Amino acid sequence: MGEKLKERTPDELPGPGNYDMKSKIQEGPQYSMYTRRDDKYNDNPGPGQYETPQQKVKGVKIGEKLKDRDAEDLPGPGNYDLKSKIQEGPQYSMYAKRD
Repeated sequence: MGEKLKERTPDELPGPGNYDMKSKIQEGPQYSMYTRRDDKYNDNPGPGQYETPQQKVKGVKIGEKLKDRDAEDLPGPGNYDLKSKIQEGPQYSMYAKRD
């Protein structure tokens, strides 16, 4: 793929003043496609010149420990009202019949 570069000693490497750097400063006329603004600053408040309203946030905290309940505080096996899934009599729907 390629050949290994030979190792150089510091005496063989160029010094800090031996590089040719091109200047980033351009001479001559320069043009822009934007309109010039007369006002450089806007009327918005700066940092620290306004107050943010404190909002109370409701939600779930991840990792929050649930309260321990005693066995007397929990409902017993016969205290649940379960609705039956079995319905008697005719049943109607408003949907179109499918094939």
